[in-house]
Amino acid sequence: NNYLLTLCMNKSTINGTSYVGGIAGQAMLVRYSSNMAEINATKIVGGIGGKLQEAYFCQNTGVVKALEALAGGIAGICSSALKSINLASVTGHGPLGGIVGKCVGGLIKNSYNTGSLSGKGIIGGVVGLTTQSSYEITDCYNGGEIPDTWACDPILGRHDFEAIGNAKIESSYYLNGGDLQ
Repeated sequence: NNYLLTLCMNKSTINGTSYVGGIAGQAMLVRYSSNMAEINATKIVGGIGGKLQEAYFCQNTGVVKALEALAGGIAGICSSALKSINLASVTGHGPLGGIVGKCVGGLIKNSYNTGSLSGKGIIGGVVGLTTQSSYEITDCYNGGEIPDTWACDPILGRHDFEAIGNAKIESSYYLNGGDLQ
């Protein structure tokens, strides 16, 4: 478990089982970092990190593939992703997200996804699944294709908790073929 990773870059394909990322398997904070290679894992996988507390100013351009669950363009599991970009496809069994597969509270802000998302289960263009009653998705957009099924949404695939609490989605959009929705 690394605390802080800054100015990191990956150009090599990575294969693993769980908690796999282009920069870190697990870390508290990853900032100003980029992944440009394919990342493959059984579960809990992201272009930047498998499980992160926070991603700040990160970019992924490498394909992310999960054989089972929890994949995101930036992180499989994450509390906060700020100013982060995913430009590559994310595939696997849900939850899948263009930025974060599973958000455990926190803030997803000023981030966007243009990679296509495909697979089975819960899929969100920005976040696949939230599991806390307090989260915020603000100033984000998804321009990537998503499946047209019951468990898919252009921004948030599903919130999985009993009380909404302080949950909010603001100023976040889906660009469908260049049309703002």
